[in-house]
Amino acid sequence: MGVQNELVISKNMKKKIQQDYVSPAQFSEKEVHKFLQAIVETKKVRDCALVILLMHTGCRISEALQIDLQQDLYLSSSELVIRFGKGDKQRTVLLNQKVIQALKNYLVERNLHKYKKSPYLFVSNKGPELSRMTVNDMFKKYSKLAELTTDLKPHDLRHYFCSHALENGFDVHEVAHIAGHSNIHTTLLYTNPSRTKMLDKLNLL
Repeated sequence: MGVQNELVISKNMKKKIQQDYVSPAQFSEKEVHKFLQAIVETKKVRDCALVILLMHTGCRISEALQIDLQQDLYLSSSELVIRFGKGDKQRTVLLNQKVIQALKNYLVERNLHKYKKSPYLFVSNKGPELSRMTVNDMFKKYSKLAELTTDLKPHDLRHYFCSHALENGFDVHEVAHIAGHSNIHTTLLYTNPSRTKMLDKLNLL
């Protein structure tokens, strides 16, 4: 009976691992920066601010679109409070200078916007809140402008952040906190080396 239970547990664990598996960032650093450059060249400061925020904080697009300008954003202390994280968990994310500058540039334009009184940080010409549909269309447009072979999606920037942070010296616990992972094993999945990096190392042998 004990052996049967162990087999069932083993199968369940295997299924769970397969479901939770996260491949390394699909897009390289070069491709992500090419995508960002396409936005910079259009001079769309809102879109630029959103993408830089996602790139450098790893926050979910749903979290970014729910940011309250008055309650969540503290540029003077380089902090962003995510109040509506997955599972309704709140966390505080630190902002680097690239994010702060991009947001400051956007806020200058936002102060002249017809929906400037909206509580949401990111507003749209169509309403006081930027929608997921608009963001998805935006990402498709910029992917084409950047001549990417595959459309980059908002969640790809979350993958990019987690993988990039781990590759550049952040420890797993730090990335788990920033990204809002409830289980550190989710973060560990981003430590999988990319095919390109493995080939680069093999070529050094």
